[in-house]
Amino acid sequence: MNTRLTELLGITYPIIQGAMAWTSEHKLAAAVANAGATGVIASGGRDADWVRNEIRQAKALTDKPFGVNLMLMAKNIDELLQVLVEEKPAFVTLGAGNPVPYIEPLHAAGIKVIPVVPSVKLAKRVAGAGADAIII
Repeated sequence: MNTRLTELLGITYPIIQGAMAWTSEHKLAAAVANAGATGVIASGGRDADWVRNEIRQAKALTDKPFGVNLMLMAKNIDELLQVLVEEKPAFVTLGAGNPVPYIEPLHAAGIKVIPVVPSVKLAKRVAGAGADAIII
């Protein structure tokens, strides 16, 4: 199947596994990626070391693209962003806040940015700021 999403992420099926807190860890993300879709590691409520370890463990289980969800209201957002920039998952989904300030630093690291947005107004803002795709 060939869609804009499969081309963007280099996947076979246009499916992004949801980032479910306390469930979407490296094993699930890698299994979904290996099946031809793409998985997402949920970072909500986690510390930076845990997120780094999950990304590395997922990379050990798959050479396929997977992402990490970044909850923008996290108290340790700066630490988590630094881990993502260093570990370079294929993409980052962003939610629970304003994703616009995070698009440029993630793009500079070569990471695709896919914000989760609740409104047309925010969708237009993130599209104008260069989001690679939008989850609505």
